[in-house]
Amino acid sequence: MANVRAQNSIFHPDFRERVYWWGDWQPEQQAPEELPARADVVIIGAGYCGISAALELVKSRMRVVVLDAQALGAGASTMNGGQVSGIGGIAKIVADAGFTSDEETRSRFLTEAMESFTFAEHLIERLGNPCAYVRTGRFTAAWTPEHFARLEQRAIFLNRYCGTPIELVPRSRQREEVGSDLYFGGTVTDAAGLVQPAQLYRALLAELRKTSTVISSATPAQEIERSGTAWRVVTPKGTITAEEVIIATNGYTVAGNPLSRQIVPIASHMIATEELPTDVAAELIPKRRGVGDTPRVLTYYRLSPDGRRMLFGGRPRFTRTSTRKSAELLHEIMVLRFPQIKSVRVTHAWNGLLGFTFDGLPHVGRKDGLSFALGCNGSGIAMMLYLGHVAARQIIDSTAPASIFASRNFAPLPLYRGKPWFLPVLGTTYRALDRIDRLKAAVTA
Repeated sequence: MANVRAQNSIFHPDFRERVYWWGDWQPEQQAPEELPARADVVIIGAGYCGISAALELVKSRMRVVVLDAQALGAGASTMNGGQVSGIGGIAKIVADAGFTSDEETRSRFLTEAMESFTFAEHLIERLGNPCAYVRTGRFTAAWTPEHFARLEQRAIFLNRYCGTPIELVPRSRQREEVGSDLYFGGTVTDAAGLVQPAQLYRALLAELRKTSTVISSATPAQEIERSGTAWRVVTPKGTITAEEVIIATNGYTVAGNPLSRQIVPIASHMIATEELPTDVAAELIPKRRGVGDTPRVLTYYRLSPDGRRMLFGGRPRFTRTSTRKSAELLHEIMVLRFPQIKSVRVTHAWNGLLGFTFDGLPHVGRKDGLSFALGCNGSGIAMMLYLGHVAARQIIDSTAPASIFASRNFAPLPLYRGKPWFLPVLGTTYRALDRIDRLKAAVTA
């Protein structure tokens, strides 16, 4: 019986509970012997956002210290799916009829969301594209006919307000985008691309290391408190007095952080498959785009930069669970979409945390004197790079025009104290509703 189970295992003999991207570069420890007693700005969080902010601040000759509780790059910046999106999940929020009737506000949100994508592309270009970036576009697949109708209405809205066209792909043509018959059509946008996220992080970190910035890993900010007109940041390695503090922790904003009640850390899980035959890989995603779908418990996937593996992610559990268990769940979900690769085995599996906000939008600004850039809601590569830059600019030049992402109240949810006790129930409910939606679609088909 044991041999039968081994033969049927989804796990490759070389399976590793490890981030696939870390084969090219893995997170590093960097800790100075001593932290400076004073700085102009302390940045809490050394992900894309924190490093982007530091790179902007040092241009104005500011003394900057960047702290991270983990190894540098150990969070979502090197663990994500590598999909770089312009409007991302923002389009879904802004296109909703209940968002606002003010056309200028809608336009500003979408315009600045697209600015984040342009900012990321230009930054990657300035770095010499060290991260296999390709502008591929993105296909969003409809889970049900009703979802397709919503995507159609959203496309009309976005084509009115957004600078890049959104193309409708009916079900009869969806195999031009994905080798799956599960969906009911979808939409394509050109404003998206694919990147090797760990290589991007490595390049950003190398750029920051050319400056005088002090970067310290394994250095959590234990306390952040006012000291007159300045801030005291208490760490296990010493206390720093700073004129300004930027919170850039996103999904790793732990309870006790001054902004932890505004952020819900939700787990996201990923697997990488063994190498696929060339014709099979070409069938799965013919145009090698990034792909996402529309159920409440969504999935996102792409081919590896060499086009040989499927990299498949999603949220089969909203909290972190054992890597093997999440790999089994993701493999099952992947095979539902692509039955032709049911025998393909998993070589890598990992999970990490994303930062979600209660209104579904990213936020940047100041609260009680603290600067922050938080809440990418699962679409963070471009947005976090951009918002880090914005947070730095608001410190450098307080007269600069405010970001539209600073315009909405960044309020916590009553009874929430930074520990998301409600996520298991929410995940179970969402999965049930997704199944009901599919049953309704089957009845009306």
